[in-house]
Amino acid sequence: ATSSTIGDERISNVALKPMSEDAFAEMLLADQPMVPKYFIHSVAANRKKEIATFQEAMKLVTNDVAENAKDEMPIVDTRTADTFKQSHIKNSINIPDEKKFETWVGAIISPEENFLLFGEDKNALSGFAERIVKIGYEKNLKGFLLLPDEKLVQSNSLNVSAFSEHQNEYIIVDVRNNTERKTQPIFENSIHIPLHQLRERANEIPKDKPVVTHCGGGNRGAIGASILDAQNFPVYDLGMEVKKFVPQTTTN
Repeated sequence: ATSSTIGDERISNVALKPMSEDAFAEMLLADQPMVPKYFIHSVAANRKKEIATFQEAMKLVTNDVAENAKDEMPIVDTRTADTFKQSHIKNSINIPDEKKFETWVGAIISPEENFLLFGEDKNALSGFAERIVKIGYEKNLKGFLLLPDEKLVQSNSLNVSAFSEHQNEYIIVDVRNNTERKTQPIFENSIHIPLHQLRERANEIPKDKPVVTHCGGGNRGAIGASILDAQNFPVYDLGMEVKKFVPQTTTN
């Protein structure tokens, strides 16, 4: 409708029904999308006009990373999920190149943390750094890591058939957002922790069984698996195989 009246709104608008202030706030906030950790930080920087150009930001990036720095701060692996699974630096977090790369960095890494970017090509890492500037994390980015000489580790590979037949022997972690889980349940007894909260809430996941992460079939399950792997969970990513477990709806 392009117009209305106060009377019509009182009758039809659910937000104008009698309710407490708490109920009103809960209704408005229900099913809201996630707010990345960087968001409030970026708003504050914009208000203070603390905005760096890409050239200024790149001066803050130290390309020569001290050896002990890898043990002192998160490492964000920018390679594809498949490449990451084949070989990666132990305890690194895989956030691959996609449209939401900087959003997920800013959702998983807090504004108080420093971090490193890892990849196979310095020019590509410069491109990732430019995207980091968009969320105001240029001071947090402390350098680049290229493929090291040290031995890399491999991710666990899930036997999907065994998982399908013995799901009770695994702890399943659903990293989708609240709306996705509500509208499309997949595993009845899974633990639900949205991806942007997983690092902080990993202690809610028992370690007495192997963990399987999943989303709706994209990269989030793989990101989640890398986060839990960095916290020493025995973890597998279900990946695109999750589509085999989505309940089929029937129509008359």
